[in-house]
Amino acid sequence: MKKLSVLAVALLLAACSSGSSEPEKTGKAESAKSEKGDYVTVEITKQGDKVTKVSIDETYSEKGDKTKKELKEDYGMKAATQGDSTKIGKEWYEQIESLEKYIADKGIDAVELDEQGYAKNDDVKSGCTINIKNIMDTVKAADANAK
Repeated sequence: MKKLSVLAVALLLAACSSGSSEPEKTGKAESAKSEKGDYVTVEITKQGDKVTKVSIDETYSEKGDKTKKELKEDYGMKAATQGDSTKIGKEWYEQIESLEKYIADKGIDAVELDEQGYAKNDDVKSGCTINIKNIMDTVKAADANAK
């Protein structure tokens, strides 16, 4: 029994270490600027084909070129996302954190968009109800740049 336990631990350690043998790759991308001067930036980290981390932000020119993550509650989206049952009551940075986690957990291709650029997946929509077309295009560009 003791030999079996030692063998199981050795196999478990080998399995854990084999996934981390591939080097980490990072990629960055920036969207084109909107008419207002706003733009999305994305940094992605991958190990093999798996996204391990993604950071998404958007520069908001109307607030002195601060990013929406820097603005946090001062961006003012939470009030617009409260109310009826389709609204989630989350600020922009909270919605993006939810999207970042989803991408890291499920992968880029798991995010499905409708014709208007909103998530089709119920599990994405439960945490992120904003239009993410430009964001996802920039995520895919950062993924392609990961080296």
